[in-house]
Amino acid sequence: MQQAGKPAKADVPDCQPIADIYSTSPQVARRARTGQEMYDFGGGREDWYHVYLDAYGSDKEAHEVLETLRSAVDECSRFNLVDGREFGTVSKVLAPTVKDESMAFRCGRWALTLVRTGTVLAVFEEQDTSERSAPGEVSPTLVKAQLTKLREALAQH
Repeated sequence: MQQAGKPAKADVPDCQPIADIYSTSPQVARRARTGQEMYDFGGGREDWYHVYLDAYGSDKEAHEVLETLRSAVDECSRFNLVDGREFGTVSKVLAPTVKDESMAFRCGRWALTLVRTGTVLAVFEEQDTSERSAPGEVSPTLVKAQLTKLREALAQH
């Protein structure tokens, strides 16, 4: 989704924090970002999963990014990027129960769950590429398993 070297600019200003998930130049700069892609083409589905780990300068900064995103999801009903990439309708969904700060929403064919653990914002994304009418959901089991690994890694530093 992210194009190298290109900022993602939303066509609706209230939606910019959502677009920033995919931007190389978000409004609040990340200290670092890493990610992993996974695919599942079984059972007639074509699911694409991506996990980003975004590191910020402080717990407060990571919290503020998540709060700004939460407000944007409340205010933004639909948007696209000005470069023509389509996102569509935005709607809040129930986030998995974790001991960290979390939120979840759908955006077009994407389902996203975000969890803040200290200075790290973990972004879990599921996209259906088989043209179903609605995205699936980010597996709570996947989220919890990855958060356990993240907490263990952070505890070592």
